[in-house]
Amino acid sequence: MNTCVEYATQVFVFLEPPMNSQDLLSLSDAAKQYNVPVATLRTAIQRGYINGQKIGNQWIVTRQVVEAYLTNRPARGRPSKNRH
Repeated sequence: MNTCVEYATQVFVFLEPPMNSQDLLSLSDAAKQYNVPVATLRTAIQRGYINGQKIGNQWIVTRQVVEAYLTNRPARGRPSKNRH
């Protein structure tokens, strides 16, 4: 069962082991598929926002973890000022 827990503006996603190898993606494949920089996914792993497994010199993530993170990640930047 997937669990998504939000603390303040940080989202932590925990996922059970994948069902099959089609759910596994390298960071570069995940970045291409979801149109995000590899650095964004690597930073999310380093900060503990998503789970990943390093195999050799490659990080491996699951499709579900990446989708959950991208859906629930906090907005970037400073809140806009409401000018009237």
